[in-house]
Amino acid sequence: MIFPYISLFLGPKILKMHLSVKNCELVGLSLLPTLCSRFPSLRDFHLHLVEDTRAMAEASSVAVCGWSQLRELDVGGLTHSALMHVGRLPYLTRLSCRLIDGSMPAAFTSSLDSSWFPVLRSIVIQSIDLTSCSFLVEALSSAHLSNFSLSCSGSSSSSGWRHLFDAMRNHCNHSTLTSADLWDMDESVLGHNTDILTVGSIRPLFVFFNLWSVSLCPRQGIDIDDTDMKELAKAWPQLSSLSMTTRSTTGRKPRVTLAGLIPLAKYCRQLSTVSINVNACDVSMSQSRPAGGIVSATFDCLGIGDSPITDPMPVAAFLSDIFPGITSIYTFNGDCVDENSKWDKVVQFIPTFVCMRLQERNHEAQDETSDDEVDS
Repeated sequence: MIFPYISLFLGPKILKMHLSVKNCELVGLSLLPTLCSRFPSLRDFHLHLVEDTRAMAEASSVAVCGWSQLRELDVGGLTHSALMHVGRLPYLTRLSCRLIDGSMPAAFTSSLDSSWFPVLRSIVIQSIDLTSCSFLVEALSSAHLSNFSLSCSGSSSSSGWRHLFDAMRNHCNHSTLTSADLWDMDESVLGHNTDILTVGSIRPLFVFFNLWSVSLCPRQGIDIDDTDMKELAKAWPQLSSLSMTTRSTTGRKPRVTLAGLIPLAKYCRQLSTVSINVNACDVSMSQSRPAGGIVSATFDCLGIGDSPITDPMPVAAFLSDIFPGITSIYTFNGDCVDENSKWDKVVQFIPTFVCMRLQERNHEAQDETSDDEVDS
């Protein structure tokens, strides 16, 4: 209702607009379709909708189809025709939208000689259908993507995720992709016999050797072990943040142990954050340096989800040896671990172990210096 007053400050040469439509669909439906005629030169359009209905998506899509100079587009739902228009834009570098048309895939595959999304660098997609997303990925061959983000709000399957990973390998630039965020919005825990993804399922993503941020959270889970973690770490040496935050499948413990974190410390020298379910039940204190001297100086945060643990003392000793700079252990939703839990005890013990090891190394250095002086 106040938009008529705001429009006094606006004109046809406006290049950037961030618009929020809250609690008044009628205003949105009357306002959105007129934006392209009122602001024909717009290059950067961000639309925040409190309620992203089909009617609002159709109204905003009318505006989107009227702009040909867009560089950045962040909206709610896009219709089939609007998505086709966006795919042809010659300057679009960033796209964030929700797919609402199930018939979308056929449109892109009908013109294989055409160049879709020619300069796109970042894409953030929401969809209820993984198949539609896979077809959209197949239209990105000409784009040098650096960021790919996908959230699936519908019922996903393991085969759907495998198809998507294959499409990414076959159609996304292997050297330019640096961030991949792929997750299910459905957080329900599945049964023991669920078709869980394996390292073979995600191996198509290993071709993206410049990835520094990876988040893989399918509802089915990813069943990997310590050997798989080594393959993963060697494939992604630029890794700074890794998240596999799927809840443990009912009746199945994670096969990754604390030892599976060692390859990350060894091969990913910029590592700072890892979120993954690990089995921390059987940890030995027989070795003073369990990683053989491998230390990650950049690592500071560990997400543990519902990782099982028996004794916090050896776990703290293990982690402090590899990650002396660790400052926080948190749950997958970002909260600190419960202050009465065994993982909280790990947080409390780590600084003590780090201090003890520092003193030991100082003593060793002093002894070596004394020996050198005696020899001389």
